[in-house]
Amino acid sequence: ETETETEKERERHTHTHKETEIETVTETEQDRETEETVFEAGGMRYEVISPSARTVKLVRGKDAPRVFVHTASYKGRQYQVKEIAAGAFRGCKKKLKKITIGANVEIIGTHAFQGCRKLANVVLKKNAKLRKVGSGAFQKTAKKIKVKLPKNLKKNKKLKRQLKKAGIKRGL
Repeated sequence: ETETETEKERERHTHTHKETEIETVTETEQDRETEETVFEAGGMRYEVISPSARTVKLVRGKDAPRVFVHTASYKGRQYQVKEIAAGAFRGCKKKLKKITIGANVEIIGTHAFQGCRKLANVVLKKNAKLRKVGSGAFQKTAKKIKVKLPKNLKKNKKLKRQLKKAGIKRGL
């Protein structure tokens, strides 16, 4: 009986320990939920991709003559922009003429700049990590829109094909 009582006691202890682990996980999930996943900074809206890596996706751009997409600051934290979401600048018809895309941006979503009729210059910063451009990303932009690629991307045939499908014919 002594062994049986000890086993039951161990079982109770293990059960209690498991409950504690479950509670800890639940608290962590609640912490994640309370952390803001969408914020606005500099007139643009961002969605947090990874709070620990401090990376964001630009989900809504602004219609200004020149826009630089690189980092976003919010509540004292600096975030790297990794992606420009599908339709992020769609319809920025009046002012947007030049977009400079920072080195950390890897993806430009479909129709990201569609309808930005005055957009004529797209500049990718030195050592750009751009690897994907969605179809129609530069549809209905200025007729003579051109892109300036950094040295590290000039020989990337796949990316050039994507840019052509996206609506850029010059500067490739």
